[in-house]
Amino acid sequence: MKLAIAVSKERIAPLFDTSRRVLILDFEEGRPTSDQEIILPEGEGISRVATLMRLNIQTLICGAISRELSSPLESHGVRVLAFVSGDIEHVVEAFHAGTLLCDAFCMPGCGRRRKRHRGGRSGDEP
Repeated sequence: MKLAIAVSKERIAPLFDTSRRVLILDFEEGRPTSDQEIILPEGEGISRVATLMRLNIQTLICGAISRELSSPLESHGVRVLAFVSGDIEHVVEAFHAGTLLCDAFCMPGCGRRRKRHRGGRSGDEP
């Protein structure tokens, strides 16, 4: 399973649409086995989508994201876990433990609304 996390410094980037860096984690048997950081292309947002599709990303964890970017990702089977905030290490641990969707990782002001993420699945297990 391939997971992408929009990052800014050592935290979740607040807006995927303008974030420049994405951490890519490969998971096997539920545990991260490798990681790499990539720089997303500038300019048109659809090029960000195309980059994630070329990398065969299955799940994206990010802060806010526009419908213009989340819709094409989801239509290609990418699960988008949006409105997440926090330290990257803690977010990865919570994702692995299946607790990422708890309020501790919600962006300020989002509260429980984030649980309605548009990825189609209700859990957050790898």
